[in-house]
Amino acid sequence: DIATVGNAIFLFEEFLAREIIAKRLVLPLRSAGGQKFLVHGHCHQKAVGAMKAMRRVLKQVPDLQFEMIEAGCCGMAGTFGIEAEHAQWAAAMAEQALLPALRVDTQAAVVANGFSCRQQLKSFGDDRGQHLALVLQQQLA
Repeated sequence: DIATVGNAIFLFEEFLAREIIAKRLVLPLRSAGGQKFLVHGHCHQKAVGAMKAMRRVLKQVPDLQFEMIEAGCCGMAGTFGIEAEHAQWAAAMAEQALLPALRVDTQAAVVANGFSCRQQLKSFGDDRGQHLALVLQQQLA
């Protein structure tokens, strides 16, 4: 029973990518007009290989430019980053690659599916992080 349930569980982007590949889903998306997105993967997305699905779904949006941020954990990791004893480490983790990448391109929108990742960005004054579902909703024709 556990294996059956486990094999039927997907992240949002994995489900969409599978349906797109199977040609059961064609999203009526309008052009993004060349808008650029920086994409930060949540640790779980990276661990299960879901970033490939994220790319596939983002490629469905006409004229959307995106760049994957090559970063490890954002530093939040659930409640880790908000616990006083870990705050310095969490900040150091975010400063390794994620925050510097966001500072380089302050005009780009940011896709960050992880709730804790979006919260970490907000804690450093960057409220651009949004879930893929919102990006797609904004582009629906």
